[in-house]
Amino acid sequence: MANGSGNTTTLNVPANTVDGDFLLAWIYVQSNTDNHASANGFTRIVNQLNATGNISRASLWWKRALGEGATVVFTHGNSTRSGCIKRFPGVIATGNPLDASISLNSVELGQVVTCASISTGSSNSAVVLVGARVAAPTWTLETLTARIKQDGVNGGASMFADIQAAAGATGVHTAKNGTTNHYLHGALIALKPLVEETTYMPDKWWRNTEQPPAFLHKNRIVGY
Repeated sequence: MANGSGNTTTLNVPANTVDGDFLLAWIYVQSNTDNHASANGFTRIVNQLNATGNISRASLWWKRALGEGATVVFTHGNSTRSGCIKRFPGVIATGNPLDASISLNSVELGQVVTCASISTGSSNSAVVLVGARVAAPTWTLETLTARIKQDGVNGGASMFADIQAAAGATGVHTAKNGTTNHYLHGALIALKPLVEETTYMPDKWWRNTEQPPAFLHKNRIVGY
């Protein structure tokens, strides 16, 4: 986690990160300038202005870890900023990691950020809600479990996530921000789980080594 002011946000790479782990970073800046960037090979999937377009911007980034150092750095306009990063072992190892379309919401002078339901294509996908706000929030009434929660700091970039056992609609997800109205950012995504393929043959088990007669599939996202 990071907060304060300046034109960079430096986040500590989560402990125990190994090559292939999925990293998700959420950056909030109290500036509307479209100049968020990463020098660490992250891909941006959300680039969101606040509701009126003149107060703040938030961006969501992902990367499959590869030779990570101790920190990752995001650059942006010189302003108040907040950020967080989360490790998700067990996300699909190649291709598009998203298991559904992205649901976005930006609220002008409200207390609750609500993201519409999305529909996952896989069982056991990770459903993730990210939120941020102008001024210092106190997050309450989240509909997903708080994994990274920054209360009382300007921006309050936070992540809430759970595994959804069955494919299909996630339902609406929300987080409430204190007791006063302000500008809120929110995004709801789903991460596709790695499919571990194990093949049964009469007297031995084989893993991904030859053409099998049958597969047992185990979808898994772990490490919460």
